[in-house]
Amino acid sequence: MKSGIRGPTTPIIMHKAPTLLSLQSHHHAEVDALIQRLEEWCILPLMIFKHDWNSEILCQFWATLYIDEEHKVLHWMTEGLHYRYDYRQFYHLLGFDRDDRVAPSLYDLYPNVAGKDDFVEAALYVDPTRANGKTDGLKPYFYVLNNLLRATIDPKIGDATTVQNHAPTILVCFGLGKRFSVTDLMWRHIQEVSLTSSQSFPYAPYLMYIIEQVTGFGFHHDVTHPDWNVKRLQAEASKGKEPATDVGGSEPELADDDEPHVSSMDPPASASDGRGRGRGNATRHVQQCFMSYFCYC
Repeated sequence: MKSGIRGPTTPIIMHKAPTLLSLQSHHHAEVDALIQRLEEWCILPLMIFKHDWNSEILCQFWATLYIDEEHKVLHWMTEGLHYRYDYRQFYHLLGFDRDDRVAPSLYDLYPNVAGKDDFVEAALYVDPTRANGKTDGLKPYFYVLNNLLRATIDPKIGDATTVQNHAPTILVCFGLGKRFSVTDLMWRHIQEVSLTSSQSFPYAPYLMYIIEQVTGFGFHHDVTHPDWNVKRLQAEASKGKEPATDVGGSEPELADDDEPHVSSMDPPASASDGRGRGRGNATRHVQQCFMSYFCYC
């Protein structure tokens, strides 16, 4: 499997880093229970993980990404050099243990996206008759979880009042206590994005960390991974949409200016100022070298 080579304006999702203190400060039984479950499933450290990134290095990664599906290995090029890591390294670098690796895939647990009957069974809503896939009416446990997912392991852009992408199924799994493999979820999402030119690039902080670990280089970071303080526990449905909030002061109710937005993947102006690696515009050269290396045309 090879990735589609996108243009220079393909966006990268602007992830946020939830702060553990803001979660713990609620002293709310449901939020405390959520924190405990996230810890048990080894997801919490990844969610609160904070790591800035270099947009050009990530551009090189996505532009040259090749996925060996049979052996579950990712190949890419950074500044003209070929690197690779396999699935086992992937879950280790993300901080997961063997329990996550052997846990069932979300796709196997629910081949189709979870729906209303699943929402009712998992008791996601305060009023089961309002189990309609909207955030309004979700219990605090699931409302906060959905917002955490949007900013971290299941990033999305758009309507903040709707539970989207993998989130409906993930919420159901949490409600029913069905552990799934987060490693598998993220690995497959990378595969999906690599083949879909219309999608935005996810996992900037995680991939940047992995690239630096694998290459052994520390790169200049031109994009800051912002902190995010989780404050609201319920949707404000009376306003028709979830209001915008300030970075660092509230949860990502992804509406207007506060949603995890996208930033251009054009090489940053500061990339050529000599501060660390990841400078200059080597992307076109890297693409050509990589396509030649794997005999693609």
